[in-house]
Amino acid sequence: MPRYLRNSRYNRIFLLIGIGALIFISFQLLSFKVLNSSAQKRAQNAINEFEDNDDDEVDDDSDLDEPSQFDKKMQKEQKAPEHLNLDPVVDVRGVNPDDIDLYRPNNEQMFTCLQSKKKIPFSEVNDDYCDCDDNTDEPGTSACDGKFYCKKQIPHQALIVLPSNRVNDGICDCCDGSDEWKKTPPPNGVIPSNRAKLSVKYAPCDDLCDKLIQTNKEDEKIQKMGKRLQLPYIKAAKHLPQKNDYGPDGIFYKLSLTCFNYKTKEYEYQVCPFQKITQDHFPGTAFSLGKVSTWSSRKNGRYLLRMEGGDTHLCPDGLGRMSIITFLCGLNDRVISLQEDEKCVYGIKFSTPAAC
Repeated sequence: MPRYLRNSRYNRIFLLIGIGALIFISFQLLSFKVLNSSAQKRAQNAINEFEDNDDDEVDDDSDLDEPSQFDKKMQKEQKAPEHLNLDPVVDVRGVNPDDIDLYRPNNEQMFTCLQSKKKIPFSEVNDDYCDCDDNTDEPGTSACDGKFYCKKQIPHQALIVLPSNRVNDGICDCCDGSDEWKKTPPPNGVIPSNRAKLSVKYAPCDDLCDKLIQTNKEDEKIQKMGKRLQLPYIKAAKHLPQKNDYGPDGIFYKLSLTCFNYKTKEYEYQVCPFQKITQDHFPGTAFSLGKVSTWSSRKNGRYLLRMEGGDTHLCPDGLGRMSIITFLCGLNDRVISLQEDEKCVYGIKFSTPAAC
């Protein structure tokens, strides 16, 4: 091969190698620049994040900084109303649970009467003296004409509320005894005439709320079971012309077809609802305890039947003996108890599915 052709070939090879080397070096420089720029951005982001976190930390001298206009606005909006000083929480005796926030002292330890808006020292609330014109400063004493709410309430039932004159009268009205906080019984066991004699419990009172709640749960089960047993009572009065004389839809009519016996140590009783009630003491004379029936109550599950017109012998003022039958929800028909509540007045508790 001629020398000049050989040299031309070598020159082309060297040129291609040079061009390739130049491209490789340019690519490396460009990559290095891109990587360097990315690293700088990551470093800058890290620095910014560190500074942000550092700003969030509380500086020991931050309380000296002037708050911004936004901070001032927020502080103003979040400031509690004057009458709602939420610290400390105050437990005021006798207050309606829904109104407890109204019985907090303001920042000056003053109480605002609920209706008259008069301000009195909070220390005068429940001090046994009427300071407010509307009597709202004495929810837990008998000083004023108001209402007392028992501290413990029964779930899913209406609130238990008493007239203030029953507070500390020696008789337990609240299931937790919170109305008798002085724990002093009435003088000589005197029972006010407007109280049911059988249900009276004297102070000091026991907390019976948990027991009452458990009893209510058991009563609910009996109510459901008793409802399922009412069909025979409804059928018995199906063609009765005057059903209302025997309760709703005549449901108690079936009881009027039967007499129920009840015995005590001294007497034997025969209870025939709507017909007659007798007391027998062998070998003595049998007495009628009532033979004319009228309803005292038959609403909201409360069924009281009065049996009047009984014998008058030895009864005060010549009045005839009388019985009051309280029908209670039960799984069978029977007399639960019978006793003389007062002279010639008899109380009878009667269990029946008809009352469920």
